[in-house]
Amino acid sequence: MAAGALLHRPSTGLLVGLAGGWLLDLVPPGAAPLGGTALTYAAVGLALGLARRVSAASPVLPWLLTGAAAAAVLGVRWVASAAGVGRALPTDLLWSWGMTMLVAVVVLPVLMATERRLADRGRA
Repeated sequence: MAAGALLHRPSTGLLVGLAGGWLLDLVPPGAAPLGGTALTYAAVGLALGLARRVSAASPVLPWLLTGAAAAAVLGVRWVASAAGVGRALPTDLLWSWGMTMLVAVVVLPVLMATERRLADRGRA
């Protein structure tokens, strides 16, 4: 989601985030409030899409923006667990954020390069 949102319009980020969130909501075990994950991912995709111009300024900014997006998603999960929906321990959330960042260091450049190549091929 982050690679597509950082390279295309905000509406693309919103739609990719919404689709990814729906998949997470519908695939077992799914999320307790149906659509909650979809709305969270859609908002994060929109925010990443709005930040795409800023992300081109430095090669480090896409990772920082991805880290902020992951923190926002986990923050919503923490608030939901505080409201009694699901369970999210701080150590689990921190571990999940750390693993997301580790994967983003390896996968995000590959996905962004692939996305650019596919976009260039579509224009030609």
